[in-house]
Amino acid sequence: MRLFNNGFSFKQTDVFVRDAMNPTPVVIGSEEPALRAIDIIITKKIGGLLVVDNGILKGVLTKTDLLEKVSLDNKDPMALKVKDIMTNRFVSVGPNMKLNEAVKVMIKHDIRRLPVLSKGTLHGLLTQSDILTLQPNLIEMLVEKFTQSSGDVDVRSLQSIKGSCDMCGTFSSLKNNNQEYHCEDCL
Repeated sequence: MRLFNNGFSFKQTDVFVRDAMNPTPVVIGSEEPALRAIDIIITKKIGGLLVVDNGILKGVLTKTDLLEKVSLDNKDPMALKVKDIMTNRFVSVGPNMKLNEAVKVMIKHDIRRLPVLSKGTLHGLLTQSDILTLQPNLIEMLVEKFTQSSGDVDVRSLQSIKGSCDMCGTFSSLKNNNQEYHCEDCL
């Protein structure tokens, strides 16, 4: 999300987190095997899971967590439980927060997803893809920023930018592939 942290301000909107969030995020229990988490992430083509026990959010498990703590450390995903590899310190937002403020939280903490909580109750999940789907003006602001700083730049002609992959939706560095932008995994 660093792409939008280039010195220009977000337009004020009356769009709230509750308007953009997914109210039924994919969750997993902390006692589940890591292999189950891997299977869910691959099958559903998502970047992470919320870890919930007895209706209470316990943590977040991302693809990065799995890569770092299972694959790179050469551990057996059947021997590890989700609680062994999840991130139990996480940043969350409330459903009544303005969407542009939630974007600033993502940028500040360099994260791609935010659990949405109110009084300890999980209400949903807000991802960068959710924001870009609902707030295309963020893309318009990006085009405006490029035009101001570089003259007449056609963003579609750029060879590499950061954003959401047109194929899988993952936020990463993207390469121009026939006027569509794809992450390295989808090229």
